[in-house]
Amino acid sequence: MSTRRVYNILLLGATGTGKSTLVNSIANYFSYETLDEAIASNEPVCVIPSAFDLTFANFTKVKIIQLGMNRKDVGNENFNFSASSCTQAPRVYSFYNDEVGFNVIDIPGIGDTRGMFQDTINKKLIADKIQQFTEIHGIFILFKASEPRLTPELKFNLNETLMMLHISARPNIMFVITNCRGQDYGPGPAMNTLNEYVSDLEAKKGIKIELNEDTIYCMDNEAYKFQCCWNKSEEYRKEMAPLKENYKKSWEFSRQMTFKLFERMYTLGGHNVKLTCSVGQARTIIHCAIGPLAAITTLIQRAITPASRQANIETLMNGGNSIKNEVQIEKTLPRTVCTSKQCIEAIPIPGTKQYNFSFKTVCHDNCFLKNVALAKFPEPALEDCQAFDLHGNCTHCGCRVERHMHLSQKQTQKQTLNKVAAQSLTKEQAEKFMDAFVSAHKKEQEVIIRAIVKLSIYLKQNAILEYNNAFEERILLEIRKEQAAQSEGVEDSAEVIKKLQKTLEHYKDQMKAINLSIASGNATKVSEDEVQEVLTSLFTLPHNGSNIQKMFDAESADCKTADESKTSNSNEVISCYVKHLP
Repeated sequence: MSTRRVYNILLLGATGTGKSTLVNSIANYFSYETLDEAIASNEPVCVIPSAFDLTFANFTKVKIIQLGMNRKDVGNENFNFSASSCTQAPRVYSFYNDEVGFNVIDIPGIGDTRGMFQDTINKKLIADKIQQFTEIHGIFILFKASEPRLTPELKFNLNETLMMLHISARPNIMFVITNCRGQDYGPGPAMNTLNEYVSDLEAKKGIKIELNEDTIYCMDNEAYKFQCCWNKSEEYRKEMAPLKENYKKSWEFSRQMTFKLFERMYTLGGHNVKLTCSVGQARTIIHCAIGPLAAITTLIQRAITPASRQANIETLMNGGNSIKNEVQIEKTLPRTVCTSKQCIEAIPIPGTKQYNFSFKTVCHDNCFLKNVALAKFPEPALEDCQAFDLHGNCTHCGCRVERHMHLSQKQTQKQTLNKVAAQSLTKEQAEKFMDAFVSAHKKEQEVIIRAIVKLSIYLKQNAILEYNNAFEERILLEIRKEQAAQSEGVEDSAEVIKKLQKTLEHYKDQMKAINLSIASGNATKVSEDEVQEVLTSLFTLPHNGSNIQKMFDAESADCKTADESKTSNSNEVISCYVKHLP
């Protein structure tokens, strides 16, 4: 029986921070003590297929490709599009000797320029991969030393990275600052950027992430490129020979820092992967449920207005039918729309007194902006959309960027008649039916509010980061929709607005009490099982469950990979026996 100690490490970071290059560098640092030894072997250890574009002093261009020990997996690395993630699917690289082993999990980067759909797929791939492990000992977040400021894009990438983790993973987080040679092997401007981010995180969320010599590791893995190009190109050897000493220094410093980083794993307890996976599943459920539940809240409030009650009584007395609102969903290409009242249009549903709502001001159609959360506002990443000027004003509608959101579907409603009695009801019977109908809808509204509160509690108790006020934002949007309908002369919109405002205040009061309870340590713990139970209870609501499930399924469709039934292949784990380990 093997007594080898095994440590699992997860690499996280935005596209382009050098995760795959770090893995190849690790393979060489563990195989050779010095750059001279590595070059003398004339065989760079290449566990991930690599490619480098070179331009020599005479402007001759050449592409260096190193397929290495895993050449069958070359399709997993994208060498043609530098803007998209190089690594296409997660891989595990196992470095081991007779006594110890390190499994390094390399994953696609967050912030893929193919857009938010690809980011969603990447996060699903990450979750599926780490579920294969019971513990993660190190979570390495890669960061470029040259990051001069905390841009909306960078903040988004850091938030999305931390949002994947359970709060108990904080002691296992380390920042690996790459491309450090230009900063004298220090963190450079990235240190100020990181300080700004973690200070903001502590001030606004009460979450403290330490930045010190135990959590920050600076390195520059350019020596790996030097190895590969030296091995492949005589012209490169002639031109770069005078600079060899620089690369030797880079190798020595970065190798020492890598060993220090891996030695840190011996002192840390493993993070329970099940906890992080549960947070990811809960976040997906919550993200996909917020919009539908806000929209259903409006349907409920409209269904119990006096005008709706009277319309139902008339149909019950004329055939035993009640009026049912059904939601219809149409997928669209992503677009940036304005949610301001003046940019929402109320469109009459023929033959009814109801209205559908349309975002009449599409400020950027077919908007494939990266790093944008769907159906969320305010959404800082939208500042980079071409619809906005330098001051954050929309050049199309004139409204502020904070009032815009990114959508990939269109929702409409239609009214159908639901047979509830074999024959027409009397007025007294219809009144009694509607008393029960209104009471049932009010109870279902309470179930929805309790569900949102419970889901919010779970993330507050368990996630490093969670989206705040998402439900509040969506209810405010529903209010603006009704205000648009009111301007079109819809009689009961004023009543619906009052009910929505009352519902929102009720929700905020509950959340305020819960936040105080959490802060004092008296809040009831919400378990992972309860999250799934909440969803099941919503889907089975007699009056609104089917609409909730339909809208939830449409939202969650974007969170599925193209082929979830695909079986794992032999290339997903690459093993490498090495001579030198910490």
